[in-house]
Amino acid sequence: MSESEWEVLRVIWTHQPVTSHLIIEVLTHKMGWAASTVKTLLRRLEEKKIVAVNKEKRPFQYTAVLNERETVVERLENILSQTCCKQIGNDLYQLLSQQNLSTEQWANIAQLAIEKQNTAKEQIECQCSYGQCPCQCCCHHKKD
Repeated sequence: MSESEWEVLRVIWTHQPVTSHLIIEVLTHKMGWAASTVKTLLRRLEEKKIVAVNKEKRPFQYTAVLNERETVVERLENILSQTCCKQIGNDLYQLLSQQNLSTEQWANIAQLAIEKQNTAKEQIECQCSYGQCPCQCCCHHKKD
């Protein structure tokens, strides 16, 4: 899913079921997009079966097929899978250090960290393929 499609989907998740008129209004204001751009993105999302359209009455009603929280987590997991697993902790640390979270959210993260620390491995092994990781830590980094 493109970043532009993601913007459309965020509006749908927030207001569903929602008409194209509201989606266009929100994204024209936020992104400066023309109505035709939003309609093209809606059509793409429908073709990808990410968005369902009720065409029984006008204006059409759009709803998301995908669950918002599950989709966000899947997207984050995909990003993390694209880096060396030995670096994920550092990446998460950097990300979290830049976030403005509530006291309750920080407490939940702290509690999870304590729980995970009890079952954590002493070291994480690199799973990267040859030529895709700068850590040079394992024999799989050597060319055969």
